[in-house]
Amino acid sequence: MWLGPTILYQERKDDYESNRLPVEAFVEPARRLLRDVTVDDLRLSGSGIRAKLHPPSELFADFLIRRDRNNPAVVQAAGIDSPGLTSCLAVGNLVATIVADT
Repeated sequence: MWLGPTILYQERKDDYESNRLPVEAFVEPARRLLRDVTVDDLRLSGSGIRAKLHPPSELFADFLIRRDRNNPAVVQAAGIDSPGLTSCLAVGNLVATIVADT
């Protein structure tokens, strides 16, 4: 089971760890869901980069779905988190339409 947050915006794209919460910070919040959880039950998850067009501090912070400018055989789908993930069938249909329009 994953307990979050699962995303933290960083200023630099090579910065995976600077504001990472220690595993101990998750014990009390986790106990709201799992009464008997202890720090020994918890493990830190991996770190990575989620592609975003704009940082959340900007007015526009959405996702991108379009053909790649340099390689038209590739459809780029970047920055898709919620609501994009909850709209995955519509996103899939849009990608299929883009692919079919060759």
